[in-house]
Amino acid sequence: MMNRSPALMGLMALALSIYGLALGGPAAPTQAQEAPGTASPAPSLAPSAPFACSLVARPEGGGTGLEALLQAREAISATYALKVRGPGVSIDQGGDLSLAAGETTTLGQASISGTADSLDASLTVTVGGRTYGCPLQEM
Repeated sequence: MMNRSPALMGLMALALSIYGLALGGPAAPTQAQEAPGTASPAPSLAPSAPFACSLVARPEGGGTGLEALLQAREAISATYALKVRGPGVSIDQGGDLSLAAGETTTLGQASISGTADSLDASLTVTVGGRTYGCPLQEM
């Protein structure tokens, strides 16, 4: 079962209400890659990550829909940071969470004006002292 703080839930609700409608069905998360500059071993160890994650960007109307996804391969306690910058948008969202093995969660969703190319977006997840960068996927 996933635990979220009330502040995190409020922040997610605020992001959704400010930046638009929720997206359709989730895309499959991809393999996590270790973030550069961390004290962890080389990115080649990423397939052993206890989760898969992705930050999906889709064309949506005249803008872009973003969705951050995390899927646990085993039970995890993690911290995440979602950052999005672009014309007229600045999102910094993060928090702690716990997931059971096999559980998938949406960490955040937003609708933003402009194309994915105009955005600087990142999703990092820290588990067991290792920080992983989740790839941005443009659909």
